[in-house]
Amino acid sequence: MKHKLGGVSGFIIGLFYTVVISGLMGTIIYDGLRFFKFFAFSLLIYGIVFLLSLSHTASRVAVISFVIAIALTVVLCFIEGSFLKAVIKEFEGLLRLWQRITNNMPINTDTSHYDEISLIVITLIASVVVLFLLNKYNSFYILSGVVFSLFFFSWFMTAIEGRLLFLIFCILTVLSYISKIYRQKLKLGLVSGDFPLGKMLLFTVPVVLIPVLIAFIIPKSDYPIQWPWLDDRINNVFTYFEQRFNYIELENFSLSSIGFSNEKTKRLGGPVSPSNIEVLKVKTKNRTYLRGAVYFWYEDSTWTRSNALAQNVNDKDINETRNGWSDIPVDEIFKYESEDDKQFLNSLASGELDMLLFPSYSIEVEIRNMITNNIFLPLKPIMPVRLANGNIMPVYELDGGIILCDSRLKRGDRYNLSYIQPMYGETLLKKALGYSGNLYENALRILSNKQIQMEKEYLSHKGPQEDNENILSELEILGRKIDRIEVLNKDSKEIYSIYTLLPDNIPARISELAHEITKGLRNDYEKTVAIEKYLRQNHTYTLSPENVPLDRDFVDYFLFDKKEGYCTYYATSMAVMLRTLGIPSRYVEGYVLPPERTSDDVYTVTNNNAHAWVEVYFEGFGWLVFEPTTIYAGTMDYRTVSSSFSGDTSMSYMDMIERYRQSQSSGQYVHSDIDPIEETEKNNYFILFCIIAGSIVFGCIIINLAIVFAKEIRLRRNKKEKIVLIRYNRMFNWLSLIGYKLNPGESPGEFAVRIDNDYNLSHSFVKITEIFSKVRYGKKSVTTEEADMVKRTYSELKKKVLKEIGIKRYLPLRIIFLGI
Repeated sequence: MKHKLGGVSGFIIGLFYTVVISGLMGTIIYDGLRFFKFFAFSLLIYGIVFLLSLSHTASRVAVISFVIAIALTVVLCFIEGSFLKAVIKEFEGLLRLWQRITNNMPINTDTSHYDEISLIVITLIASVVVLFLLNKYNSFYILSGVVFSLFFFSWFMTAIEGRLLFLIFCILTVLSYISKIYRQKLKLGLVSGDFPLGKMLLFTVPVVLIPVLIAFIIPKSDYPIQWPWLDDRINNVFTYFEQRFNYIELENFSLSSIGFSNEKTKRLGGPVSPSNIEVLKVKTKNRTYLRGAVYFWYEDSTWTRSNALAQNVNDKDINETRNGWSDIPVDEIFKYESEDDKQFLNSLASGELDMLLFPSYSIEVEIRNMITNNIFLPLKPIMPVRLANGNIMPVYELDGGIILCDSRLKRGDRYNLSYIQPMYGETLLKKALGYSGNLYENALRILSNKQIQMEKEYLSHKGPQEDNENILSELEILGRKIDRIEVLNKDSKEIYSIYTLLPDNIPARISELAHEITKGLRNDYEKTVAIEKYLRQNHTYTLSPENVPLDRDFVDYFLFDKKEGYCTYYATSMAVMLRTLGIPSRYVEGYVLPPERTSDDVYTVTNNNAHAWVEVYFEGFGWLVFEPTTIYAGTMDYRTVSSSFSGDTSMSYMDMIERYRQSQSSGQYVHSDIDPIEETEKNNYFILFCIIAGSIVFGCIIINLAIVFAKEIRLRRNKKEKIVLIRYNRMFNWLSLIGYKLNPGESPGEFAVRIDNDYNLSHSFVKITEIFSKVRYGKKSVTTEEADMVKRTYSELKKKVLKEIGIKRYLPLRIIFLGI
């Protein structure tokens, strides 16, 4: 009987270890703890494996049978094609299931039966591991370490605290330790055979349970302990090490690669949660956009970019910006304009306004927590790119002007160059852009006619030889002008042929809306600004839009249905609408520098600064940035002298130029070289050591889970109305952890509207607030359905908050410090 009791106790301990392991992994599969299902699977599979392990013969037969089954499967796959297809189908099904799990996607019906297969495989593996580590090798320390790491993995994947499983694990740990010590002493003859292991463990269980139950029964406050000084320290440390050790590895940058769309399908849209990982440090005088990817083709709610190599794309764009007007016969093309306007355009053609409208700046970029080939640079970079040591960086260009490095860039790598920064807020630039339509065709027509006339004059001239030589010289100069404009015109036609294309299945009402918005406007610049303004004023910015239905076009759904989204929605819609008007435009992704910078002009760029915008082409100027996204309006509205006169539109061109010259003489636009970025990071290693030391103390984790479990038991003892009040207050506190606090004068209802705008919950938070108000202020009872709504929202919001607080979710005493 004694030996049987000892064997039964070993079986029970091994069984419950298997239950804990299969339960933790099963929680990931089913997104919840189905204890009885996990227990039944474990009992069946572990029981069979345990019985087989009792006999060496049975064990060998089982292993040989398994090997034979594998061999037969392989043979059948080679012999029978249909069997091979069936096997591949099962493997693909399992892969689809785990892909959806790892991407936090709901489990579809086409993967539904694979969860059972996964659970069987996991339980079988767990059974074998437990038997080997616990019964055969008595390695309870290794087994405990494996199970403990699975708790962290399960929490990471699901944000579900397996309190019951952890309680079982704690009891098993104590019992396994006692069992290990007993067996060691038994080998040394220090234990009497009259007191068997099974009997000792039987008496140990109550001793283990009593302190745990006492911890659950002790009443606790519904609110966390408030230690602001410690909270600030912990936040600083977690932020530092999240920035320091989290890396993004990108060969080619895209918003989808950092979570802004489905990376597999590349389909645009859906809710996003950008991380706060620091990716770049940028030193420059002005806030700007750093390009990472340029796309040329839109179809089926997806942008496609060209990875074809190109040469001198950026040089051509800069040449057009600097010299696009140099050979334009202004007086002939714009002969009906006012003298002041013609004088202004002649100054533009002569290059006199270059430093006013297109000044150059320096920029230095340091790679932080990123490994990439991308060179993040502003539009219109002046090549070459130089390394921190002054050497030229080996790079190559893609279509669209994106620059890639030959080798991977990693943390600490720095590069610098100069770039041209158009003064987008400058009155004179806005005015000049209105004259860009058909600029090159008109110039070629006039200059070609002039060339013909001069050739005729040369051939018919009968005067002195000196006059003929003068005509010939003028013809040569004119010919070179025509050649330069023909090159610009050829490049312009190529841009129009690529960046105005749209698929045939674009809904017609998108084009109709674009034409309606721009009706009566005279030029492409005015039309572009009108589209930009329309999107800013008629659509709502949110990071939590609904997914676009698969049968709907992304732009059409944004413009006419939901009318809410983030930068991808605005930029895609603007680019497509401009193309319906025949205006060349392209969709660009990258980073926008944040508003804040240090005293030495250093910007810290994180993935929160990832952004999408639009670039539009104008003859004579090249590509220019436009910003349709509401919250980024005015980011690059740079203004110089002529835009600082308090809206005085009566000022003439000559007055503006004179004011500009005065500012130049006063040194207003002198730019210094960039010094190397100095890294001034705090030494947080001592604090980190304290946190790690505290987190690994086993008692801290037990206390954390004990409090959670006790609070849940205590909560369920209350009436439905009290439960609603407690859960709402907890949700309110959780939201404060991620920056949502009640503003002065803001009602709970208005606060709830803010939450609904930013979070796509299964039940409106406004409705949950109404239920709370009914109980709190109306003293009314709630229905079971209303209580269930609050409960579901409580669980759903908890997952979202845990996801957003990042690495802090793994704090062992999280319930004490954060209250969640």
